[in-house]
Amino acid sequence: MIGKTNWRRYLHEIRKREIDLVFSLLPAKHFVCGLEIGAGDGYQTTLLASRVEKLISSDLNFRRIKESLKLPDVEYQAVDADAIEGVFKPNTFDLIFSSNVLEHVRDPSKVLKSTLPMLADSGYAVHIIPSRPIKIFYLLFYYPSLLLLAMDRIWGKLQGKPIFRGASINLENNINTSHLATSSPSGFWGKLRRHLFPKPHGNFPTHYSEFIAFGRKQWELQFAKAGYLVFSYAKGPVFSGYGFGFGFLRRALERLGVSSEHIFILQKRPSKTIL
Repeated sequence: MIGKTNWRRYLHEIRKREIDLVFSLLPAKHFVCGLEIGAGDGYQTTLLASRVEKLISSDLNFRRIKESLKLPDVEYQAVDADAIEGVFKPNTFDLIFSSNVLEHVRDPSKVLKSTLPMLADSGYAVHIIPSRPIKIFYLLFYYPSLLLLAMDRIWGKLQGKPIFRGASINLENNINTSHLATSSPSGFWGKLRRHLFPKPHGNFPTHYSEFIAFGRKQWELQFAKAGYLVFSYAKGPVFSGYGFGFGFLRRALERLGVSSEHIFILQKRPSKTIL
């Protein structure tokens, strides 16, 4: 797009940094059986597959994954994260992994509680989730991004392309949004109005509630209620979510301790024994 870096390459660089950070925190570098919750475009699956002997990649749908990124040794299962309870047997996985998924499910606490029994007692759950700075970046850069998008679409229109493009799925988050079709405005002006104002990034009613939920302590509280202990924590890379690039600015913010996401390494809380 006009004024932006290559989105796929930009996103893959972030995903690679995430995985490198995760495995620098994990005491084990190789796992026997792992579950990925949310496959995205499939790139991060390829990074996990080299570390997990038997990897199951689950997602609501796999339409976003290119055939070139599908691996024969990975088992791909269509699973709605909100309905994952009971899908896999207890104590099956020594690694459960998700990246930028929990903020999009209807009930993160339910997903966490549902996957807890699936984790082996000595296993690790890794959840990468947004922090409050990315919420600020999302609002701050929304209209600059919208302006560049308008310029790009007008240029495309001059080349015979439609102004509005895309299907009934959110390609960024690989979430099926077809259930919103009846309430979404239709027609040119309806679609235009829908894009004029930023909406919450995840499954939250307002920007304020989303900002509060993205706090580190808020996530830690959810993990504790679900039965997890925080084994390790790290700040993830800085990015805006729009693909502007600004590498020098991102590096400067990271040196100042700013990050766009939390990286949590979790373990099961030991059950109390009665003597």
